Amino acid sequence: MTITSAPEAPTPTYDCGEQEERLEAADMFSAFGLVGCAVGGSQALKRWAASGRVMGLERVQPGMRFPRRQFEQPLRGAIPTLFEALETRDPWVVLNWLEGPLESPDGKTPRVAVERGGVERLVALVPQTTGRE
Repeated sequence: MTITSAPEAPTPTYDCGEQEERLEAADMFSAFGLVGCAVGGSQALKRWAASGRVMGLERVQPGMRFPRRQFEQPLRGAIPTLFEALETRDPWVVLNWLEGPLESPDGKTPRVAVERGGVERLVALVPQTTGRE
């Protein structure tokens, strides 16, 4: 897969309260909460987040939160590809893109699109939804 170079995606701005509310949602886990899910220890998760292997979202209070769906099929393993395709190191950009509506008649999210059509379909959506070619 070849992805053409484009300028760094702008980091979305979040109201601190909205960001904290999203981090406290039921589908977010702490590193310690995921340890029992066969994804490795909390230190491994933090290393994966630092390297862009998973989305590790920083909180106002210490500790990262991890969206659960990234550890389930078909998103499992796709997050590094999304960081690359969106040309960012900011996990909030990736999460915002995954959860934002696509410019399509049904307004489904990229996350729903990947669940229906696989990771290749998801990466193909990046230029359409970000204006990149």
